[in-house]
Amino acid sequence: MSSQKTIFRRFPVGKGQFRVLDILPASQESGENAPIRCQLRVASLFDPPDYEAISYVWGNQDSENEIQIEVSGEAFNTTKNLHAALSRLRLQHKTRTVWADQICINQKDSAEKSTIVPLMRQIYSRCRQGLLWAGEIPQQMDPAHVESLFEFLKYMADGGTTDTPAPQCMASEAAFRGPISALVHLMAGQGSWFSRIWTVQEAVLPKEAVLLLGSQSIPWSTLIQATKTYTTEIPQDVFRVCGYEYAEGPIAGLIAVLVWLNSCKYDCKPSSAMQQWRGRQAHDPRDKVYALLGLFPPGTLPRVESCDYEIPAAEVYENLTLDLITDEQSLWPLVGNPRLKPVRATPNLARWAVDLVGVPIHEIEYWHHTYDSMHFRADGGRRMEFRHQNGMLGLTGVFVDTIERVEPGLMLIGKHASYELLAEILQRWKSTGPDEEAFGRLITNDLVRDAVGDPVQRASAADAHEAMEYLRNRTGKEWIHDQILMTVKNSVYFKTKSGLIGRGHLETQAGDEVWVFNGGSVPFTVRPRGSSKPVDNDLEYDFVGYSYVHSIMDGEAYERGIESRFIWIH
Repeated sequence: MSSQKTIFRRFPVGKGQFRVLDILPASQESGENAPIRCQLRVASLFDPPDYEAISYVWGNQDSENEIQIEVSGEAFNTTKNLHAALSRLRLQHKTRTVWADQICINQKDSAEKSTIVPLMRQIYSRCRQGLLWAGEIPQQMDPAHVESLFEFLKYMADGGTTDTPAPQCMASEAAFRGPISALVHLMAGQGSWFSRIWTVQEAVLPKEAVLLLGSQSIPWSTLIQATKTYTTEIPQDVFRVCGYEYAEGPIAGLIAVLVWLNSCKYDCKPSSAMQQWRGRQAHDPRDKVYALLGLFPPGTLPRVESCDYEIPAAEVYENLTLDLITDEQSLWPLVGNPRLKPVRATPNLARWAVDLVGVPIHEIEYWHHTYDSMHFRADGGRRMEFRHQNGMLGLTGVFVDTIERVEPGLMLIGKHASYELLAEILQRWKSTGPDEEAFGRLITNDLVRDAVGDPVQRASAADAHEAMEYLRNRTGKEWIHDQILMTVKNSVYFKTKSGLIGRGHLETQAGDEVWVFNGGSVPFTVRPRGSSKPVDNDLEYDFVGYSYVHSIMDGEAYERGIESRFIWIH
């Protein structure tokens, strides 16, 4: 991208200021094909002008993806996608004022980025309208299919109760294929707006917003209303077309994303948000954190809210994890942490820190593990305290036992496994001779779940017996299979020297130690660092992960009278 240093020097921004872009109307002679001409100006966030904020995907940042426009009399290179957005947004007879980060922030100046990026919450929440630009319609797609898709979504938002007849695309299964192909492109096409991390807060923060795809548009509020129809009393004709085999997945995918985005407006916990959106893409790994900060009130995550682009991603992620621990006042952010393989992990990142650079190749059920942990109190409700030094996390807790034996688990990419495969793995685990009831509780995480797998209460002896009956004879409620699978997949079984049984992270090995830390609702496994020298006589360990250990999930480890100890974790 062209640096355009002279332009930004002409329009310096001070405290509480930001730049806006005036898109000048097209000349009457050239019409829609006229070159894009804009004026940059500085405005106050305390008394902002009437402007709209563009949300878009940059695309590849190379010279082949650039188109030149004129900004305040100077040539300025923009990406093709932003150029297309400006072309669509330009009015015929009057100036339109917008905010677009590519032009309104000096992207080559890390100091300026660190000043302006923390203001994104204000920039998007104070705009008149968010312009959610999903790109141009591909040449191979019929624009009428996009129009039909938006007509269907508007009809669904109305709940099918208006006098407006159903869109023609709902007349038959064949007619509905075109709109669904448009939906698939919108959600999963190359460089999709829905794939980027920045677009989360850019959709959530504006008071009003509109989604634009080529020449077609639909109010964001209409999309949200459509989700309410879909998730409550869906009309019969809408239900019919949503049930087409090729349509059900894409529609459900759109609804799920819209529900998640809308929930961020009202109840957005930092720990949940960081994990929920970790699969979205960012050119800069630090933006996996910075792009979501606008969702939270200032001061929520103080170690990262400065948006410092001078420090490495590993330091950003470690600071984030410390902020999340502080915000939760517990070790909940460490539970279910889907740590990446070293070849994919963020370089030089501590093992205890949350790595947002990607999603593990195997599926670790983050939501399942973390929300399960709320039903336990392994620490007996003790107050959490931690220290941080040279990339190490210092915690206080009690040593429980050393792991003596580990049995491999079910490594599963996906959500399904046959009864035979599941039984084979669990019979191998059971061959170590655990108590029948204890094993039944272990393979269900000692919880009873509802029909969708959410934990509702702790298990009873009868519940544990029912799980064992299913394992032995495949009798009982069929859903028990899914609940056992959800619990045991992508984990290993272990037994400690004193005979305790548990499940842990896939990397668990013999010699690892089980600890319960203050502020930890579940036990954790750590690995002694025999070659390292103690720090001020405090022991050092490598973090392995969260675990379930039968008979110590409710504070029993502290009731044995063992003295608490402070240790450092890498």
